[in-house]
Amino acid sequence: MFGKGCHYCLRNLSKTIHKVEYARVKCCTRCLDEHFMVVASPQTIPGDYDCLLKERLPVIEVGSGKKERTYAFRSLHEKWSETHNTFQSHEEKLEWVAKEHRARIEIEHHARECEQWLERYTTRKETEHREIVRKRKAVFMARLEKSKWGPELKINDCKPDEHWSVVHASNNCVLDVVLKKLDKEFDQFMVSAKKTRLFEEKKKVIKKRMPILKRSYDIWVSTLPANAVCPPLSEVFRTPFVQEMFYSTPATAGETDDFLPSISASADAVIQQWLEKGIADLIKIPEEKIIPFSLIKDISSTTQSEAFPVAALELATTSFVCNNSECGPLQYPRVLMHTCPASSKPSQFDDRDEKVVFELTGQTYWNTGRSIRIVRDSKTIVEIVKLCGYDPRTTTAKEMDEANPILICIKCNDKSGRATMTWRTVVSCACPSTTRPLTPRQRASRSLIASFTGKYLPPNLSATKMVLKVLDEADTQKAQLMIAEAQERKLWEAKDGN
Repeated sequence: MFGKGCHYCLRNLSKTIHKVEYARVKCCTRCLDEHFMVVASPQTIPGDYDCLLKERLPVIEVGSGKKERTYAFRSLHEKWSETHNTFQSHEEKLEWVAKEHRARIEIEHHARECEQWLERYTTRKETEHREIVRKRKAVFMARLEKSKWGPELKINDCKPDEHWSVVHASNNCVLDVVLKKLDKEFDQFMVSAKKTRLFEEKKKVIKKRMPILKRSYDIWVSTLPANAVCPPLSEVFRTPFVQEMFYSTPATAGETDDFLPSISASADAVIQQWLEKGIADLIKIPEEKIIPFSLIKDISSTTQSEAFPVAALELATTSFVCNNSECGPLQYPRVLMHTCPASSKPSQFDDRDEKVVFELTGQTYWNTGRSIRIVRDSKTIVEIVKLCGYDPRTTTAKEMDEANPILICIKCNDKSGRATMTWRTVVSCACPSTTRPLTPRQRASRSLIASFTGKYLPPNLSATKMVLKVLDEADTQKAQLMIAEAQERKLWEAKDGN
Protein backbone atom coordinates (compact mmCIF):
# COMPACT_ATOMS: atom_id res chain seq x y z
CA MET A 1 0.00 0.00 0.00
CA PHE A 2 3.04 2.26 -0.02
CA GLY A 3 3.94 4.48 -2.92
CA LYS A 4 1.81 6.90 -4.94
CA GLY A 5 1.22 5.02 -8.19
CA CYS A 6 -1.60 2.83 -9.44
CA HIS A 7 -0.96 -0.91 -8.93
CA TYR A 8 -2.21 -1.67 -12.44
CA CYS A 9 -0.90 1.04 -14.78
CA LEU A 10 1.85 2.23 -12.39
CA ARG A 11 1.07 5.88 -13.14
CA ASN A 12 1.50 8.45 -10.39
CA LEU A 13 -1.85 10.22 -10.38
CA SER A 14 -2.14 11.14 -6.73
CA LYS A 15 -5.40 13.10 -7.18
CA THR A 16 -7.20 10.19 -8.91
CA ILE A 17 -5.84 7.23 -6.91
CA HIS A 18 -8.41 5.22 -4.93
CA LYS A 19 -7.06 3.20 -2.02
CA VAL A 20 -8.87 -0.02 -1.04
CA GLU A 21 -7.22 -1.22 2.17
CA TYR A 22 -9.27 -4.43 2.50
CA ALA A 23 -8.31 -5.46 -1.03
CA ARG A 24 -4.72 -4.23 -0.55
CA VAL A 25 -4.77 -2.45 -3.90
CA LYS A 26 -4.54 1.12 -5.20
CA CYS A 27 -6.37 1.89 -8.43
CA CYS A 28 -6.62 5.03 -10.56
CA THR A 29 -9.90 6.24 -12.06
CA ARG A 30 -8.97 5.07 -15.55
CA CYS A 31 -8.39 1.49 -14.36
CA LEU A 32 -11.43 1.45 -12.10
CA ASP A 33 -13.94 0.10 -14.65
CA GLU A 34 -11.55 -2.66 -15.72
CA HIS A 35 -10.70 -4.04 -12.26
CA PHE A 36 -13.88 -3.10 -10.36
CA MET A 37 -17.56 -3.43 -11.19
CA VAL A 38 -20.48 -1.12 -10.43
CA VAL A 39 -23.00 -2.54 -7.93
CA ALA A 40 -26.07 -1.10 -6.23
CA SER A 41 -25.37 -2.83 -2.88
CA PRO A 42 -23.52 -5.94 -1.59
CA GLN A 43 -26.77 -7.94 -1.74
CA THR A 44 -27.14 -7.24 -5.47
CA ILE A 45 -23.68 -8.53 -6.37
CA PRO A 46 -24.11 -11.27 -8.99
CA GLY A 47 -22.83 -14.74 -8.16
CA ASP A 48 -23.93 -18.04 -6.58
CA TYR A 49 -21.72 -17.89 -3.49
CA ASP A 50 -23.15 -17.07 -0.08
CA CYS A 51 -24.32 -13.54 0.84
CA LEU A 52 -22.06 -13.75 3.89
CA LEU A 53 -19.08 -13.47 1.56
CA LYS A 54 -20.75 -10.85 -0.63
CA GLU A 55 -20.92 -8.55 2.38
CA ARG A 56 -17.13 -8.99 2.81
CA LEU A 57 -16.31 -8.22 -0.81
CA PRO A 58 -14.10 -5.04 -0.88
CA VAL A 59 -16.02 -2.05 -2.25
CA ILE A 60 -15.22 1.61 -2.84
CA GLU A 61 -17.54 4.61 -3.25
CA VAL A 62 -16.62 7.17 -5.92
CA GLY A 63 -18.27 10.57 -6.51
CA SER A 64 -21.03 12.24 -4.53
CA GLY A 65 -24.72 13.01 -4.84
CA LYS A 66 -26.37 11.78 -8.01
CA LYS A 67 -22.96 10.83 -9.44
CA GLU A 68 -22.05 8.57 -6.52
CA ARG A 69 -21.14 5.03 -7.61
CA THR A 70 -20.26 1.87 -5.62
CA TYR A 71 -17.55 -0.34 -7.11
CA ALA A 72 -16.84 -3.95 -6.01
CA PHE A 73 -13.49 -5.74 -6.41
CA ARG A 74 -13.87 -7.72 -9.66
CA SER A 75 -10.94 -10.19 -9.40
CA LEU A 76 -11.93 -11.45 -5.93
CA HIS A 77 -15.56 -11.77 -7.03
CA GLU A 78 -14.55 -13.86 -10.05
CA LYS A 79 -12.24 -16.00 -7.89
CA TRP A 80 -15.00 -16.73 -5.37
CA SER A 81 -17.52 -17.52 -8.12
CA GLU A 82 -15.13 -19.96 -9.78
CA THR A 83 -14.17 -21.67 -6.52
CA HIS A 84 -17.79 -21.96 -5.40
CA ASN A 85 -18.72 -23.81 -8.58
CA THR A 86 -16.01 -26.45 -8.01
CA PHE A 87 -17.72 -27.85 -4.89
CA GLN A 88 -20.30 -30.58 -5.34
CA SER A 89 -21.75 -31.03 -1.86
CA HIS A 90 -23.50 -28.43 0.25
CA GLU A 91 -21.29 -29.23 3.29
CA GLU A 92 -18.12 -28.47 1.31
CA LYS A 93 -19.56 -25.12 0.23
CA LEU A 94 -20.48 -24.20 3.83
CA GLU A 95 -17.03 -25.18 5.07
CA TRP A 96 -15.40 -23.10 2.32
CA VAL A 97 -17.63 -20.09 3.06
CA ALA A 98 -16.77 -20.25 6.79
CA LYS A 99 -13.06 -20.51 6.02
CA GLU A 100 -13.11 -17.57 3.56
CA HIS A 101 -15.23 -15.52 5.97
CA ARG A 102 -12.69 -15.98 8.79
CA ALA A 103 -9.85 -15.08 6.41
CA ARG A 104 -11.62 -11.87 5.30
CA ILE A 105 -12.24 -10.87 8.92
CA GLU A 106 -8.53 -11.32 9.70
CA ILE A 107 -7.59 -9.28 6.61
CA GLU A 108 -10.00 -6.51 7.55
CA HIS A 109 -8.67 -6.47 11.12
CA HIS A 110 -5.12 -6.28 9.83
CA ALA A 111 -6.10 -3.52 7.39
CA ARG A 112 -7.57 -1.44 10.23
CA GLU A 113 -4.36 -1.88 12.22
CA CYS A 114 -2.36 -0.78 9.18
CA GLU A 115 -4.53 2.30 8.78
CA GLN A 116 -4.07 3.21 12.44
CA TRP A 117 -0.33 2.66 12.20
CA LEU A 118 -0.13 4.80 9.06
CA GLU A 119 -2.12 7.57 10.75
CA ARG A 120 0.22 7.54 13.78
CA TYR A 121 3.24 7.47 11.49
CA THR A 122 1.95 10.38 9.41
CA THR A 123 1.12 12.41 12.52
CA ARG A 124 4.59 11.81 13.96
CA LYS A 125 6.30 12.78 10.70
CA GLU A 126 4.20 15.94 10.41
CA THR A 127 5.05 16.90 14.00
CA GLU A 128 8.75 16.33 13.35
CA HIS A 129 8.53 18.36 10.14
CA ARG A 130 6.77 21.25 11.88
CA GLU A 131 9.46 21.29 14.55
CA ILE A 132 12.20 21.34 11.91
CA VAL A 133 10.44 24.17 10.07
CA ARG A 134 10.03 26.10 13.34
CA LYS A 135 13.75 25.83 14.06
CA ARG A 136 14.64 26.91 10.52
CA LYS A 137 12.30 29.89 10.76
CA ALA A 138 13.98 30.80 14.05
CA VAL A 139 17.30 30.91 12.18
CA PHE A 140 15.79 33.28 9.61
CA MET A 141 14.25 35.51 12.28
CA ALA A 142 17.49 35.65 14.26
CA ARG A 143 19.32 36.77 11.13
CA LEU A 144 16.66 39.42 10.48
CA GLU A 145 16.78 40.73 14.06
CA LYS A 146 20.53 41.24 13.77
CA SER A 147 20.11 43.19 10.53
CA LYS A 148 19.10 46.85 10.09
CA TRP A 149 15.44 45.84 10.48
CA GLY A 150 15.83 44.76 14.10
CA PRO A 151 14.38 47.99 15.60
CA GLU A 152 11.47 47.92 13.15
CA LEU A 153 10.57 44.34 14.14
CA LYS A 154 10.17 45.40 17.78
CA ILE A 155 7.44 47.94 16.96
CA ASN A 156 5.89 46.22 13.96
CA ASP A 157 3.50 43.27 14.31
CA CYS A 158 4.27 41.97 10.82
CA LYS A 159 5.14 38.29 10.44
CA PRO A 160 8.10 37.84 8.11
CA ASP A 161 8.36 34.16 9.09
CA GLU A 162 5.07 33.57 7.23
CA HIS A 163 6.35 35.07 3.99
CA TRP A 164 6.17 32.60 1.12
CA SER A 165 9.94 32.67 0.53
CA VAL A 166 10.64 31.80 4.19
CA VAL A 167 8.04 29.02 4.17
CA HIS A 168 9.54 27.60 0.99
CA ALA A 169 13.10 27.81 2.30
CA SER A 170 12.13 26.28 5.65
CA ASN A 171 11.02 23.11 3.89
CA ASN A 172 14.58 22.63 2.61
CA CYS A 173 18.01 22.68 4.14
CA VAL A 174 19.10 26.01 5.61
CA LEU A 175 22.39 27.02 4.03
CA ASP A 176 24.29 30.30 3.99
CA VAL A 177 23.52 30.62 0.28
CA VAL A 178 19.80 30.36 1.00
CA LEU A 179 20.04 32.94 3.80
CA LYS A 180 21.82 35.41 1.54
CA LYS A 181 19.20 34.97 -1.17
CA LEU A 182 16.49 35.77 1.36
CA ASP A 183 18.06 39.10 2.33
CA LYS A 184 16.57 40.81 -0.72
CA GLU A 185 13.15 39.27 -0.04
CA PHE A 186 13.36 40.42 3.58
CA ASP A 187 14.24 43.97 2.53
CA GLN A 188 11.25 44.20 0.19
CA PHE A 189 8.93 42.70 2.80
CA MET A 190 10.10 45.00 5.60
CA VAL A 191 9.92 48.11 3.41
CA SER A 192 6.30 47.27 2.67
CA ALA A 193 5.59 46.41 6.33
CA LYS A 194 7.11 49.68 7.53
CA LYS A 195 5.12 51.63 4.97
CA THR A 196 1.93 49.94 6.16
CA ARG A 197 2.72 50.68 9.81
CA LEU A 198 3.45 54.33 9.13
CA PHE A 199 0.26 54.66 7.13
CA GLU A 200 -1.84 53.15 9.94
CA GLU A 201 -0.30 55.61 12.39
CA LYS A 202 -0.94 58.46 9.94
CA LYS A 203 -4.50 57.25 9.40
CA LYS A 204 -5.23 57.55 13.12
CA VAL A 205 -3.90 61.12 13.13
CA ILE A 206 -5.96 62.06 10.07
CA LYS A 207 -9.18 60.63 11.52
CA LYS A 208 -8.58 62.40 14.82
CA ARG A 209 -7.67 65.81 13.42
CA MET A 210 -9.67 66.09 10.21
CA PRO A 211 -12.87 67.20 12.04
CA ILE A 212 -10.85 69.98 13.68
CA LEU A 213 -9.51 71.08 10.29
CA LYS A 214 -13.03 71.01 8.82
CA ARG A 215 -14.37 73.29 11.58
CA SER A 216 -11.59 75.79 10.99
CA TYR A 217 -12.12 75.53 7.21
CA ASP A 218 -15.88 76.15 7.48
CA ILE A 219 -15.31 79.23 9.64
CA TRP A 220 -12.80 80.58 7.12
CA VAL A 221 -15.04 79.96 4.09
CA SER A 222 -18.00 81.65 5.80
CA THR A 223 -16.01 84.91 5.94
CA LEU A 224 -15.17 84.90 2.21
CA PRO A 225 -17.22 86.57 -0.56
CA ALA A 226 -19.45 84.23 -2.54
CA ASN A 227 -17.26 84.57 -5.64
CA ALA A 228 -13.92 84.26 -3.85
CA VAL A 229 -11.27 81.86 -5.10
CA CYS A 230 -10.62 79.26 -2.39
CA PRO A 231 -9.43 75.64 -2.40
CA PRO A 232 -11.64 72.68 -1.40
CA LEU A 233 -11.03 71.00 1.95
CA SER A 234 -9.08 68.10 0.43
CA GLU A 235 -6.64 70.52 -1.21
CA VAL A 236 -6.28 72.55 2.00
CA PHE A 237 -5.31 69.33 3.76
CA ARG A 238 -2.69 68.63 1.09
CA THR A 239 -0.91 72.00 1.36
CA PRO A 240 2.53 71.87 3.05
CA PHE A 241 1.32 74.44 5.61
CA VAL A 242 -1.41 72.12 6.95
CA GLN A 243 0.60 68.92 6.48
CA GLU A 244 3.34 70.27 8.71
CA MET A 245 0.83 71.09 11.44
CA PHE A 246 -0.87 67.70 11.13
CA TYR A 247 2.23 65.60 11.53
CA SER A 248 4.73 67.78 13.41
CA THR A 249 2.43 68.40 16.38
CA PRO A 250 2.54 65.69 19.11
CA ALA A 251 -0.36 63.27 19.04
CA THR A 252 -1.46 64.29 22.54
CA ALA A 253 -2.38 67.73 21.21
CA GLY A 254 -4.76 66.32 18.65
CA GLU A 255 -7.73 66.18 21.02
CA THR A 256 -8.20 69.97 21.00
CA ASP A 257 -8.18 72.77 18.44
CA ASP A 258 -4.95 74.19 19.85
CA PHE A 259 -2.69 72.32 17.45
CA LEU A 260 -4.24 74.01 14.38
CA PRO A 261 -4.15 77.81 14.17
CA SER A 262 -7.02 79.43 12.32
CA ILE A 263 -6.72 78.95 8.57
CA SER A 264 -7.92 82.49 7.99
CA ALA A 265 -4.80 83.76 9.77
CA SER A 266 -2.64 82.00 7.17
CA ALA A 267 -5.04 82.17 4.23
CA ASP A 268 -2.52 83.82 1.91
CA ALA A 269 0.01 81.03 2.44
CA VAL A 270 -2.62 78.31 1.98
CA ILE A 271 -4.01 79.83 -1.23
CA GLN A 272 -0.54 80.46 -2.64
CA GLN A 273 0.57 76.86 -2.02
CA TRP A 274 -2.70 75.57 -3.48
CA LEU A 275 -2.35 77.69 -6.64
CA GLU A 276 1.27 76.60 -7.13
CA LYS A 277 0.24 72.94 -6.88
CA GLY A 278 -2.75 73.55 -9.18
CA ILE A 279 -0.61 75.27 -11.81
CA ALA A 280 1.81 72.33 -11.71
CA ASP A 281 -1.11 69.92 -12.24
CA LEU A 282 -2.53 71.94 -15.13
CA ILE A 283 0.86 72.13 -16.82
CA LYS A 284 1.11 68.32 -16.72
CA ILE A 285 -2.03 67.91 -18.81
CA PRO A 286 -0.41 68.74 -22.18
CA GLU A 287 2.70 66.77 -21.21
CA GLU A 288 0.49 63.71 -20.91
CA LYS A 289 -0.51 64.32 -24.55
CA ILE A 290 -4.20 64.68 -23.76
CA ILE A 291 -4.27 67.82 -25.94
CA PRO A 292 -1.73 70.66 -26.41
CA PHE A 293 -2.34 74.20 -25.20
CA SER A 294 -4.13 76.33 -27.80
CA LEU A 295 -2.07 78.99 -29.53
CA ILE A 296 1.07 78.29 -27.49
CA LYS A 297 3.20 78.41 -30.62
CA ASP A 298 1.90 81.92 -31.36
CA ILE A 299 3.01 83.42 -28.03
CA SER A 300 6.11 85.59 -28.18
CA SER A 301 9.35 83.66 -27.83
CA THR A 302 10.71 86.37 -25.57
CA THR A 303 8.58 85.01 -22.72
CA GLN A 304 10.70 83.22 -20.15
CA SER A 305 10.23 79.46 -20.14
CA GLU A 306 9.56 79.41 -16.38
CA ALA A 307 6.66 81.89 -16.60
CA PHE A 308 5.43 80.67 -19.96
CA PRO A 309 2.95 78.03 -18.70
CA VAL A 310 1.37 80.51 -16.27
CA ALA A 311 1.00 83.04 -19.08
CA ALA A 312 -0.67 80.36 -21.20
CA LEU A 313 -3.07 79.52 -18.38
CA GLU A 314 -4.14 83.15 -18.06
CA LEU A 315 -4.95 83.56 -21.76
CA ALA A 316 -8.60 84.09 -22.63
CA THR A 317 -8.28 81.37 -25.27
CA THR A 318 -7.15 78.71 -22.77
CA SER A 319 -10.11 76.75 -21.43
CA PHE A 320 -10.69 73.38 -19.85
CA VAL A 321 -13.60 70.99 -19.99
CA CYS A 322 -14.88 68.35 -17.59
CA ASN A 323 -15.91 64.81 -18.48
CA ASN A 324 -19.34 65.63 -17.08
CA SER A 325 -21.39 66.71 -20.09
CA GLU A 326 -23.43 69.11 -17.94
CA CYS A 327 -20.38 71.22 -17.02
CA GLY A 328 -19.44 74.12 -19.29
CA PRO A 329 -15.96 75.37 -20.21
CA LEU A 330 -13.72 76.31 -17.28
CA GLN A 331 -10.85 78.76 -17.06
CA TYR A 332 -8.00 79.29 -14.68
CA PRO A 333 -8.18 79.65 -11.68
CA ARG A 334 -11.86 78.63 -11.52
CA VAL A 335 -11.01 75.23 -12.95
CA LEU A 336 -9.15 74.46 -9.71
CA MET A 337 -12.37 75.02 -7.75
CA HIS A 338 -14.51 72.78 -9.96
CA THR A 339 -16.20 70.12 -7.82
CA CYS A 340 -16.19 67.21 -10.30
CA PRO A 341 -12.40 66.58 -10.24
CA ALA A 342 -12.51 66.49 -6.41
CA SER A 343 -15.54 64.19 -6.19
CA SER A 344 -14.41 61.08 -8.05
CA LYS A 345 -14.03 57.96 -5.93
CA PRO A 346 -10.37 57.00 -5.47
CA SER A 347 -9.31 53.72 -7.01
CA GLN A 348 -7.06 51.05 -5.54
CA PHE A 349 -4.08 52.62 -7.30
CA ASP A 350 -4.51 56.09 -5.78
CA ASP A 351 -2.72 57.50 -2.77
CA ARG A 352 -3.80 55.80 0.46
CA ASP A 353 -4.02 59.13 2.32
CA GLU A 354 -6.49 60.22 -0.31
CA LYS A 355 -8.76 57.27 0.45
CA VAL A 356 -8.90 58.24 4.12
CA VAL A 357 -9.67 61.86 3.20
CA PHE A 358 -12.45 60.64 0.90
CA GLU A 359 -13.97 58.55 3.71
CA LEU A 360 -14.02 61.58 6.04
CA THR A 361 -14.88 64.44 3.66
CA GLY A 362 -16.27 62.88 0.48
CA GLN A 363 -13.55 64.69 -1.50
CA THR A 364 -10.47 63.44 -3.32
CA TYR A 365 -7.35 65.24 -4.48
CA TRP A 366 -7.97 67.43 -7.48
CA ASN A 367 -8.17 65.66 -10.86
CA THR A 368 -6.90 62.28 -9.68
CA GLY A 369 -9.55 60.76 -11.93
CA ARG A 370 -8.24 62.83 -14.88
CA SER A 371 -11.67 64.30 -15.54
CA ILE A 372 -10.25 67.69 -16.63
CA ARG A 373 -8.78 68.15 -20.09
CA ILE A 374 -7.91 71.08 -22.32
CA VAL A 375 -10.47 72.24 -24.88
CA ARG A 376 -9.89 70.26 -28.06
CA ASP A 377 -10.84 73.05 -30.45
CA SER A 378 -10.37 76.69 -29.31
CA LYS A 379 -11.46 78.09 -32.69
CA THR A 380 -14.75 79.37 -31.25
CA ILE A 381 -13.00 81.16 -28.38
CA VAL A 382 -10.53 82.73 -30.80
CA GLU A 383 -13.41 84.00 -32.95
CA ILE A 384 -15.13 85.51 -29.91
CA VAL A 385 -11.98 87.34 -28.80
CA LYS A 386 -11.35 88.60 -32.34
CA LEU A 387 -14.96 89.71 -32.67
CA CYS A 388 -14.53 91.83 -29.54
CA GLY A 389 -11.50 93.53 -31.14
CA TYR A 390 -8.69 91.87 -29.17
CA ASP A 391 -5.65 89.81 -30.09
CA PRO A 392 -6.27 86.16 -29.09
CA ARG A 393 -2.53 85.51 -28.88
CA THR A 394 -1.91 87.91 -26.00
CA THR A 395 -5.26 88.85 -24.44
CA THR A 396 -5.80 87.41 -20.98
CA ALA A 397 -9.10 86.45 -19.40
CA LYS A 398 -8.61 89.23 -16.84
CA GLU A 399 -8.34 91.82 -19.60
CA MET A 400 -11.51 90.50 -21.22
CA ASP A 401 -13.31 90.69 -17.87
CA GLU A 402 -12.20 94.28 -17.35
CA ALA A 403 -13.36 95.29 -20.84
CA ASN A 404 -16.56 93.26 -20.32
CA PRO A 405 -17.83 93.27 -23.95
CA ILE A 406 -21.49 92.35 -24.42
CA LEU A 407 -22.58 90.16 -27.33
CA ILE A 408 -25.89 88.95 -28.73
CA CYS A 409 -26.76 85.78 -30.60
CA ILE A 410 -28.85 86.75 -33.62
CA LYS A 411 -30.28 83.24 -34.04
CA CYS A 412 -31.50 83.15 -30.45
CA ASN A 413 -33.42 86.47 -30.61
CA ASP A 414 -37.18 86.07 -30.20
CA LYS A 415 -40.27 88.04 -29.16
CA SER A 416 -39.12 88.21 -25.53
CA GLY A 417 -35.96 90.12 -26.49
CA ARG A 418 -32.38 89.75 -27.56
CA ALA A 419 -30.11 86.95 -26.32
CA THR A 420 -27.60 89.22 -24.54
CA MET A 421 -24.57 87.76 -22.79
CA THR A 422 -21.03 88.42 -21.61
CA TRP A 423 -18.04 86.93 -23.39
CA ARG A 424 -17.75 84.18 -20.76
CA THR A 425 -21.40 83.21 -21.24
CA VAL A 426 -20.85 82.99 -24.99
CA VAL A 427 -17.94 80.64 -24.34
CA SER A 428 -20.13 78.47 -22.12
CA CYS A 429 -22.79 78.26 -24.81
CA ALA A 430 -20.52 77.90 -27.82
CA CYS A 431 -17.72 75.65 -26.62
CA PRO A 432 -19.79 72.49 -26.17
CA SER A 433 -20.85 72.75 -29.83
CA THR A 434 -17.24 72.31 -30.92
CA THR A 435 -15.73 70.08 -28.24
CA ARG A 436 -18.11 67.28 -27.31
CA PRO A 437 -20.53 65.01 -29.14
CA LEU A 438 -23.83 64.16 -27.52
CA THR A 439 -23.96 61.50 -24.83
CA PRO A 440 -26.16 58.41 -25.40
CA ARG A 441 -28.72 59.86 -22.98
CA GLN A 442 -28.81 63.17 -24.88
CA ARG A 443 -29.19 61.37 -28.22
CA ALA A 444 -32.07 59.31 -26.79
CA SER A 445 -33.68 62.49 -25.45
CA ARG A 446 -33.44 64.18 -28.87
CA SER A 447 -34.98 61.14 -30.58
CA LEU A 448 -37.86 61.17 -28.08
CA ILE A 449 -38.54 64.87 -28.67
CA ALA A 450 -38.47 64.38 -32.44
CA SER A 451 -40.92 61.48 -32.25
CA PHE A 452 -43.45 63.52 -30.26
CA THR A 453 -43.09 66.92 -31.95
CA GLY A 454 -42.13 65.89 -35.47
CA LYS A 455 -39.44 68.58 -35.33
CA TYR A 456 -36.03 67.57 -36.68
CA LEU A 457 -33.12 68.09 -34.29
CA PRO A 458 -29.48 67.98 -35.40
CA PRO A 459 -27.70 64.69 -34.61
CA ASN A 460 -24.99 66.54 -32.68
CA LEU A 461 -24.36 69.96 -31.25
CA SER A 462 -21.81 70.92 -33.88
CA ALA A 463 -24.60 71.05 -36.48
CA THR A 464 -25.75 74.42 -35.06
CA LYS A 465 -23.58 77.53 -35.10
CA MET A 466 -24.15 80.79 -33.27
CA VAL A 467 -24.28 84.10 -35.16
CA LEU A 468 -22.75 86.68 -32.81
CA LYS A 469 -22.66 90.46 -32.81
CA VAL A 470 -21.06 92.95 -30.41
CA LEU A 471 -23.43 95.57 -28.97
CA ASP A 472 -22.71 99.25 -29.48
CA GLU A 473 -21.41 101.34 -26.59
CA ALA A 474 -24.79 102.64 -25.39
CA ASP A 475 -26.47 99.24 -25.36
CA THR A 476 -23.36 97.71 -23.82
CA GLN A 477 -23.50 100.06 -20.81
CA LYS A 478 -27.19 99.26 -20.22
CA ALA A 479 -26.59 95.52 -20.52
CA GLN A 480 -23.58 95.67 -18.22
CA LEU A 481 -25.64 97.32 -15.48
CA MET A 482 -28.45 94.77 -15.81
CA ILE A 483 -26.05 91.80 -15.89
CA ALA A 484 -24.12 93.16 -12.90
CA GLU A 485 -27.36 93.47 -10.95
CA ALA A 486 -28.38 89.91 -11.83
CA GLN A 487 -24.96 88.59 -10.83
CA GLU A 488 -25.11 90.50 -7.53
CA ARG A 489 -28.48 88.97 -6.77
CA LYS A 490 -27.13 85.49 -7.40
CA LEU A 491 -24.17 86.13 -5.11
CA TRP A 492 -26.45 87.27 -2.29
CA GLU A 493 -28.75 84.30 -2.84
CA ALA A 494 -25.77 81.97 -2.69
CA LYS A 495 -24.53 83.63 0.49
CA ASP A 496 -27.97 83.40 2.13
CA GLY A 497 -28.21 79.76 1.11
CA ASN A 498 -24.94 78.95 2.88
